[in-house]
Amino acid sequence: MGKRKLAILIAILGLLLLSVFVGWMYQARPYKEVFAVKIDGELIGYVEEPGMIEKEINFIENELHNKGYPKINLKENVQTTPERKKDAELFDSQELRSILEDKLTFSTQATAIIIDGKEIMAVQNQAAARSVLEVLKDRYSTQDTQKVSFKEEISYSDRQFSVKLIRTKLEAANYLLDLQKSVSYEVKKGDTIWSIANKNSLSEKDIINVNPSINPELIKPGERIILPGKKALTVITTEKNSSKEKVPFKTESQWNSSLPYGKTKVVRNGSPGLKQVVYEVTFYNGIKVKTNKLSEKIIEEPVNKIIEKGSQRQVSRSGRFIRPTTGPISSYFGPRWGTTHRGIDYAAPYGEAAKASASGTVNYAGWANGYGQVVYIQHRNGLTTRYAHLSKVAVSSGQQVAGGQVIGQVGATGNATGPNLHFEVRKNGIPQNPLNYL
Repeated sequence: MGKRKLAILIAILGLLLLSVFVGWMYQARPYKEVFAVKIDGELIGYVEEPGMIEKEINFIENELHNKGYPKINLKENVQTTPERKKDAELFDSQELRSILEDKLTFSTQATAIIIDGKEIMAVQNQAAARSVLEVLKDRYSTQDTQKVSFKEEISYSDRQFSVKLIRTKLEAANYLLDLQKSVSYEVKKGDTIWSIANKNSLSEKDIINVNPSINPELIKPGERIILPGKKALTVITTEKNSSKEKVPFKTESQWNSSLPYGKTKVVRNGSPGLKQVVYEVTFYNGIKVKTNKLSEKIIEEPVNKIIEKGSQRQVSRSGRFIRPTTGPISSYFGPRWGTTHRGIDYAAPYGEAAKASASGTVNYAGWANGYGQVVYIQHRNGLTTRYAHLSKVAVSSGQQVAGGQVIGQVGATGNATGPNLHFEVRKNGIPQNPLNYL
């Protein structure tokens, strides 16, 4: 064998021997003692020293104390048991702390906010709970706000909570404010206010309240409407508002016997007055829902408009009498109910004007048995007319009247079954059929 081949063979054998030695040394290395970490019996990994567990738990609890949590309780049972391992991967402090924060439940006494019997969230204590609710009140309060309250019933419950479930005041306030937020919605084909409300857990009234300008029956695809927030809480605010408002004037009318019937004349133009009105306005989450008038004070009285209505009716050219009032004839001259009806009755409405059928002199105005309030007018040629059952007499004895002049108002005084004008024509004291003179 040549020297070269011998050298190669020796090198190969050397490598083989080295490999065997290294393998033997790896297999022969000693077992190392480590500590298995178990949470409620479940293995999560290994640490070099058992004291690391207590150290990291204490670190986490101290951080929670610094955040204001007074007494911390640990729900799970953490155990360490020694084991001999050759190649166990060990947690360092940072890794162990992260695992413990994730796997363990650190609990403490906290306060639940309960709205209408439903637990909404937990905060650190009752003071924090009230502070959170004040943030929500401030959200809907203005400088004019008089009172602030909640529509829902609010209560609190103190019990143990995982610190992961306890919100800071800022987190809790933002959560409640997010529930109040409105969103824009684009109406789709086939949508109705009812279907939109139903899909979004709202009522039709909720949507209409925040969209006062829409017609609920005529919403169209592509139209955008506002959907109110789900509002875990309804903040009720009230304001007192004062405003100056016009007081409308009234129109007064009076008869003018010198003005032709059917004509009117403005005697005085009217002008509105002014009043100071105080309202109490109620809002739900900033949306106006009710307005109550508290008081009003007249600052400036209105000036009523006055018009005159013409009552003058001229006797016809034939010299015949004119109708004394409006309305159909309800009872004629002649036999009636076993007696003689001495005139005719006009079924005129109560308060309608009664007018002189012709010019003449009032020879009586007042009360007459059976007739109630009555006016008697003396005309030429021995003729007189009588106007009975009046509610009001507008002339007096001895007064000269023109044909068509208002002498009173229709009523139901005396023996009358309802509003009407009883009209008589007499010649030398003997009743005549009025239709022969009209």
